[in-house]
Amino acid sequence: MLLGSVAMKVLHDVDCPVWMQATKPAEPGQFGAINHIVCSIELTNETLPLLRFAKQLAATFGATVRLLHVVPQQEVLEYKHFDVDFHQRISNMAADEIARRQQEAGTSFPLSITSGHIAQDAAELALDQKADLILIGRGKAQGVFGSLRTNAADIIRQAPCPVLSYSMDWLANEFGTAPAAGGSAALPVSTLA
Repeated sequence: MLLGSVAMKVLHDVDCPVWMQATKPAEPGQFGAINHIVCSIELTNETLPLLRFAKQLAATFGATVRLLHVVPQQEVLEYKHFDVDFHQRISNMAADEIARRQQEAGTSFPLSITSGHIAQDAAELALDQKADLILIGRGKAQGVFGSLRTNAADIIRQAPCPVLSYSMDWLANEFGTAPAAGGSAALPVSTLA
């Protein structure tokens, strides 16, 4: 689906995964193989289902996955003088928490932690990794801590490749099942064929 107001309405209203692209592919209807995926994650309740979805998606396509987590730098001058190491400590805590969640999801994807803006960093990492797809989560609005969903349009707009937006509510709503603790919150095999 090409990016526009209707596409953003669909992204907001539906629970199924949504494939979006800001521009038309070079050859209409033709997409290359999915070999490299960049998965942008936040530390919310959608992290575990998104990791499991990324794992199954990677297995289905034989792709590699690189995780991206953004810990923005504080721009306030007084903050910079207060504690120089604060941002590094927050980044280290995020890396530890992501490692814990990856262990729980049964994944061990490499992780990049950046300090810029979500959309720009996702686009830059996708170019650097030669990504064929950017995967983002689309859980319920997370208040002040849930910036990935509110940045979805910017991520899609800046992405050098298609973006697949995954809703953690999809399995429960579509198939009447919630993922088991050790199960996979991903696409049923029949939907990938």
